Amino acid sequence: AFFGLHRAEVLTEKRYQRLRIGRLAGSPQAVAPSVAPPYGEAMGFWRVHSPYYTELHHSFRDSLRGFIDREIRPEAAKMDEEGAEIPLELNRKMGDAGILAAAVATHHGMRSLADDLGITLPGGVQFEKYDVFHDLILSEEFKRLGTYGLADGLLGAFSIGFPPVLSFGSPAMIAKVAPALLRGEKRIALAISEPYAGSDVANIRTRGELSADGSSPKHVLWSWFPIFCDLVAYAYRGLGHTGLQQTGTPMSSDSLGINLEEIVLQLSRAQKEHTS
Repeated sequence: AFFGLHRAEVLTEKRYQRLRIGRLAGSPQAVAPSVAPPYGEAMGFWRVHSPYYTELHHSFRDSLRGFIDREIRPEAAKMDEEGAEIPLELNRKMGDAGILAAAVATHHGMRSLADDLGITLPGGVQFEKYDVFHDLILSEEFKRLGTYGLADGLLGAFSIGFPPVLSFGSPAMIAKVAPALLRGEKRIALAISEPYAGSDVANIRTRGELSADGSSPKHVLWSWFPIFCDLVAYAYRGLGHTGLQQTGTPMSSDSLGINLEEIVLQLSRAQKEHTS
């Protein structure tokens, strides 16, 4: 209640010292220190009663926070400042902890995939119980690091690159790439923006044509995080639903010209079973 009506400076600035809060002689000491900073936690975390948060949400948060504080926070500021490649070992640890699976937990077939791989969600949350508030907690806990570039690097590319594979990929494609991605052994990026219209996917110009050698014409795509990834999912204009299709290509492919700014699809070859 105090901080709802006063600025924190009231307790620290010299001119306010005569207003400092005292304690009556003989009164009991506070059992636990106050949470600092005031209102620094999401309301669902500290409210006694919440219509949205259950014990599963709290155990999910506790598990995430423990992992992040133990495995990421000690080097977070340094990694964010240097902008260096995130160690693959950290990616594997996130896979083992079920954090990567949590980022795509609501997608169709994820429970079956995770069961086959022996992956469980943080805090013992069941896939059928996972909801948007777990997603909110996942975002909050990574942003607590205060290193937004690093936080996006840890989950951002995976969170937008893998869902198209799960939603539109063929069974063969999913069976081939999903295990390594969920275990954190490989990384994926999404290439969908173009110089012509940015991320206006409805007006995408990149086109794919079925040919004898599986190649397509040269086009330029912008992607996020591709220099650290093993796979890239990209969209193109074809004969699929509403004229748009997607495919996946290993970043090691000789048909991809890659620099820090763009991916060039120069007669890019994509296997037919990886196209949807």
